[in-house]
Amino acid sequence: MVRLPTKALAEYLAGLEFSDLPQDVVDMAKKVILDFFGYSIIAVKERPAQILFETVKELGGREESTIIGFEYKSSCPNAALVNGALGHMCELDDTHRTTMTHIGDSVIPAALAIAEREKSDGKKLITAVVAGYETVIRVGESVMPSHYSKGFHPTGTVNTFGAAVASAKVLSLDSNKMLHALGIAGSQVAGNFAHIRERAMTKDLHPGKAAMNGLYAALMAEKGFTSASDIFENEKGFCRLYSDEYNLEKITEELGKRFRILEVAFKPYSACRYCHAAIDGILELISKYSLSESNLRRIVIKMYSIAAWLVDDPSPWGKGFYGPRYSVQFNVALAITEGKAGLKKALENEKFLEEKLNDPQVRSLMKRITVVIHRSLDKEFPRKWSTIVEVRTANGEKYCSRVDFPKGEPENPMTQEELWEKFKILATEVLGKWKVDKIIEEVCNLERIGNITELTELLSP
Repeated sequence: MVRLPTKALAEYLAGLEFSDLPQDVVDMAKKVILDFFGYSIIAVKERPAQILFETVKELGGREESTIIGFEYKSSCPNAALVNGALGHMCELDDTHRTTMTHIGDSVIPAALAIAEREKSDGKKLITAVVAGYETVIRVGESVMPSHYSKGFHPTGTVNTFGAAVASAKVLSLDSNKMLHALGIAGSQVAGNFAHIRERAMTKDLHPGKAAMNGLYAALMAEKGFTSASDIFENEKGFCRLYSDEYNLEKITEELGKRFRILEVAFKPYSACRYCHAAIDGILELISKYSLSESNLRRIVIKMYSIAAWLVDDPSPWGKGFYGPRYSVQFNVALAITEGKAGLKKALENEKFLEEKLNDPQVRSLMKRITVVIHRSLDKEFPRKWSTIVEVRTANGEKYCSRVDFPKGEPENPMTQEELWEKFKILATEVLGKWKVDKIIEEVCNLERIGNITELTELLSP
């Protein structure tokens, strides 16, 4: 008898225990949690963050879950909303290639908010996060790449399922209630790419709403609220409606044999992930051939179609703080003029990006950068997010670099020390050195924490 994918996934996830997790999976869960704290905290100064926070504060709510970076608690759905949006603002969030999602933006804030309310232990939070990532990747792969090309933003849509599962794990829902949590989540999925043209704030709302809606799904399922029990395979369900080329087998393929969280990548640069291979490529050429701005005559960046659609922006001015983060021309020019030190400075100083966006040297370089679509790279996407960088010097020399796996991918990983350094850079200004060091210590020993509030109380200034 063939097991239906929704039921099979729900049964597996409901039965997943901390004792089932290998050490490398536990360690990876800690990494994504710490990374999320850093890239969320740095966003509290941004205007979209302030608007969301002010809105939630005006509405009020039970003071049960921490809003990261603010001295304020709200209801767990409200906290999940704001914290999820914070995670996506500064383009430093984790990434998964084949699903084109930023999973941590929704799974972690949902799990954290309900875990704080329930005073759960660290093992439960780790297990919930692993289950949430597993869900997003499996469901995401079942509808990609058609789901993306139709205009849906998977960090808003698919993430809703992961947030529901993570919340359900914290609440210890059985397989039947897990099934309905998935179905309720499937009735709430939302998020599209209409924001891209204007670089609008709604981009960041999507993962926040996914976190909130997923959390609501679990809370409702816990109380007996029902849904379709076949949300993925139903002829009017998620996969068939949201993708023209869905593959239901992806939902249960090798279920229980490998943990998909290990496929997640981390960002070293504050830019859309589609820019990162180009940044790595130009840095490699600069280092290898001692190139400088003055002897570069022309730079050609060859990208796959989706990347070019999103980050080929030679005129990022007047588009708020999103503008420079979504321009590959700007990011390559910044890498040339400032090197790794400048890219690091961009993590900690928002005004630095604004200054460089108006720097005459950077603007001059941007005029020499051309983006072209390379069809052979389309054939490898999304398994590889490859970019080819070609430069021609003033004396006619030509150099080329191809990057298939930008820094931070499992094939080209950031070290634990690099991730810690990233967190320190992002969080110290808001939280101070003592809290930053303490958070690292707590996350490294997360499975030993008996009450997650020991950690969440450190996330406010």
